[in-house]
Amino acid sequence: MKRFICMLAAILLFPPGLFAEAGLKEAVREQIRRIESATTKPGVYPEFAEKLNQIFLQHTVAQIVIEEVSKGKRRVTKNIYIKGEEVCVEASSGWNLVADSSGVYEWETGKRQGIKIKRGDEDLLAYVNYLMDPSGVMSSLYSRFRMTPEGFEKAQNKDKGWTELRLKVPIEGAQAVVYFSENPFWLHGFQMKAPDGKTAGITISKPKNAAGMPEEFMGRFKQIKFEDSGLSLKRHLVFL
Repeated sequence: MKRFICMLAAILLFPPGLFAEAGLKEAVREQIRRIESATTKPGVYPEFAEKLNQIFLQHTVAQIVIEEVSKGKRRVTKNIYIKGEEVCVEASSGWNLVADSSGVYEWETGKRQGIKIKRGDEDLLAYVNYLMDPSGVMSSLYSRFRMTPEGFEKAQNKDKGWTELRLKVPIEGAQAVVYFSENPFWLHGFQMKAPDGKTAGITISKPKNAAGMPEEFMGRFKQIKFEDSGLSLKRHLVFL
């Protein structure tokens, strides 16, 4: 499973680095071209290109809400805003982010100091993709379903408007279910149940039009003091 996730991540999350100065939108378009031409690579489907198009290219200002689901309770963990070449990630805990033409700024929630790192559009694209699919779990499970549909139980959730795919045989003792919809394609989230019975999952809203970048959040950003750093956004990308 880990090997399959890493292989898929290499295709979906890490562009080849040929367009570092071309901008985020061009990085997205290049990755879409890669996906659409990767007909011989297992686990890569045009649906993933459709998802990228919704996130980055369809809205003047796109907003995506990520929620953590645990013990039946939901908690918003991140609000992501994308406006052309600009990206904001507002986090309830952990790292916040503002990426504009001058660089990428990160700071931990509640702190008054942060770091400024050199902007790389391929890294930024990979990071946003990762936030919406931690460790590539959802894309991996969906790809596994496309390759071996007999390994899943499939059910429609009319209340949520999505399809639920549940593994018939747990992976390393862990049960998993992923939620997706078609036309347009979207991966709405997943839930995992560990062998010890603990469950965890997230949901990701479809991109919607926002009036603009979040004013209160941007106001807080302007109060943070930043120091230059040699770190990279790739440090956040951890694959199980």
